[in-house]
Amino acid sequence: MTKSGWGCCIPKNTNGNEDFIVCTKCKKKFHNACIALDSSFFTAEMRVVWSCPECVSNTPRFMKKDSTPIQEVSAGRNSKIQALSSPPVDKTKVSMSTDAIQNILDVMTKNINENFSQIRSDMSKTINEELKLVKSELSQIKESMCFIGKQYDELKKIHEANQSLITELRKENNELKSTVEDLGHRLSQVEQQSRQSNIELQCVPEHKNGNLFQIINDLGKVVGCSITSNDILNCTRTAKIYRSSTRPRSIVVQLASPKLRDKLLASTIKFNK
Repeated sequence: MTKSGWGCCIPKNTNGNEDFIVCTKCKKKFHNACIALDSSFFTAEMRVVWSCPECVSNTPRFMKKDSTPIQEVSAGRNSKIQALSSPPVDKTKVSMSTDAIQNILDVMTKNINENFSQIRSDMSKTINEELKLVKSELSQIKESMCFIGKQYDELKKIHEANQSLITELRKENNELKSTVEDLGHRLSQVEQQSRQSNIELQCVPEHKNGNLFQIINDLGKVVGCSITSNDILNCTRTAKIYRSSTRPRSIVVQLASPKLRDKLLASTIKFNK
């Protein structure tokens, strides 16, 4: 007999995870290994009615419902003898032949192989379908990339041609700018030369029927410079900057030569003195 209420041969603390069962009569605790029984044997119903071998041996013969002789149960840890009051062992299961077990294993193996074959077939079919879609998409992507490559090559050629054209246009534009600047300078010189024979008369009263050529001839006579109609190439009045101004419009006279212009100006200066 052990301490701490244990009836088996090895005293252990019950706070651990050891598998044990309690006798319903003496309330002693027994390890499953000590009484040589598997833990699956002790169901909830069995734990309510189970008695230890000692209590079973002390039970009177007339109290037992069966005629099974009392057997001594060793309390050793490695004992394999079945305890009293334990349910009978199903001998049909124990006596099952090796051929029957082999047949069961063969059937199970066959079913497992068939299941694996079906799984492999389904997986292969699914993978093949997905690969077909992937190959189709890759083929479309390849065609798209080829098309994009061709478009890129064409755009590259067009871009290079445009760059060459832009270079030529820039060169031509620079030449045209130089030409325009040259022409501008020449035009300024021509305008200056064309104005060398011009003279401007201001504050000459305006008359509706006034003859500008006659006015110029009269002014030439007054200052002592003879001017004929052949000496005057053009004669006109300029427009007013401010229309509200009461000042008469100026007269611009284009003479035949700068020499005649200088002569008229010299006569005017002499007359003013």
